[in-house]
Amino acid sequence: MYITVSRLYDEVGTYFPISYKVGNLIIHEINEKITGPYKLDLVNKDQLINLMVTTNRATTELEVRGPDYYRKDDIKVWALCLPYYRITEAPDVIEAYLDYFFLGAFEVLKKYNVKLKDIEHVRDVIKKTIKTSPENFLYDEEKERTPEIDLSDLDLD
Repeated sequence: MYITVSRLYDEVGTYFPISYKVGNLIIHEINEKITGPYKLDLVNKDQLINLMVTTNRATTELEVRGPDYYRKDDIKVWALCLPYYRITEAPDVIEAYLDYFFLGAFEVLKKYNVKLKDIEHVRDVIKKTIKTSPENFLYDEEKERTPEIDLSDLDLD
């Protein structure tokens, strides 16, 4: 089993200004400190667990949905619906994002007997890593946002 993270925002203009580098760090740390020690990599060896972050302006509380199971590829996708304004209006957006993300991740991973203290440890390691070298995790809107695509000229009927 391997755990990965993705983001899908279902409302135009709604996103978390979090660098993909933070996502990559989460993937690395969660697989190193959870998947290995809990031997989840030996259970369902080829299975992928995707923790998909999503939000919209109406989301006010953390909600975990799923999983959607894609049998052919052996992928389970869990949606972590994070509260938009509680994160984007927080004094430290990255810290708030990580707090909610790991609460959601725990809701998924407790099904595999992962302990809260171990999830919190991963979260704290990531926070410390980011605080130690914040310049490596800055969000650059120019580089990270997908450009809007105008499809109005296409005849889709």
